Amino acid sequence: MLSLPFSRVGYTAMLAAGLEPNEKGYGNKRPVGGQCIRQGPVEGTGRIIRIRIGERMQDKEILNLDQYRLKKQRIAEEQIDDLYRQAFEYALKETNIREKVRAKVIFAERFHLKEPSLVSKKAEDVFHQWFLFDYKTIKGHTLFFQFLQSKKLSEPVKMMGALLLTAALEPLIVTGIRTGNGEAVITGKNIIHDQEESVKTPISGLTEEIQPNSIYFVRKVPLVTDQWLIGPVFEAAGSDFPSQIKEDYDLKNHETGVLWRTFLKEAAPSYILKGDSPHVHGH
Repeated sequence: MLSLPFSRVGYTAMLAAGLEPNEKGYGNKRPVGGQCIRQGPVEGTGRIIRIRIGERMQDKEILNLDQYRLKKQRIAEEQIDDLYRQAFEYALKETNIREKVRAKVIFAERFHLKEPSLVSKKAEDVFHQWFLFDYKTIKGHTLFFQFLQSKKLSEPVKMMGALLLTAALEPLIVTGIRTGNGEAVITGKNIIHDQEESVKTPISGLTEEIQPNSIYFVRKVPLVTDQWLIGPVFEAAGSDFPSQIKEDYDLKNHETGVLWRTFLKEAAPSYILKGDSPHVHGH
């Protein structure tokens, strides 16, 4: 093993400066091509080293950071999509018949459907989302919470699960759609809290069906660089929808102090199932 004639502090400083320490304690400068340099002492070595500075180095660091964040975003997208798919399968296949029947009866009564059989494809799809994320089982928990408790997950995935656990179907007035690299970025204004937002999703035929100036309910979670769409997107029903849901929320908030996210988790299906608006599938 090579014995270096300087301290660990000096060794670390030389590496940080882009120099390769040698057995004499000097640094062999790596080629950097056209960058400014500066020389000065390194703590613990008694030597003089040359340290790179300049805009090119800063630009490279920024570029590397951006690339790192984009890579982490891609990984997070794959992880949360996989988590959602597993949870959806769990709700469909690992929930007993008694629980499913109970849920359909409650769903039909709460959202004023004529019968609990859910003969409408749209009602069936809305039910599946409600059943996974918002229905409280006999034990008093949502199925998504029970799914998270039943799995051994990494810490990053647990954090994503916590975000998804509280996510609601939110109403968005779509103002634009931008596509590229197999993805779509949907921009719009959130009706409840009047904020401009954007959400990313794989294209998968989604942008042909979503129309600007229309209102859709979306479930989204913030990841590393962007918000990411989870599950189907549902078009809102009724031309008077924006003023109606805002009025309903303000009244409920005044009466009970309910927060907007809780209000949407409880009431969103009723604003989707009024009328015959078609639903739009996400990924």
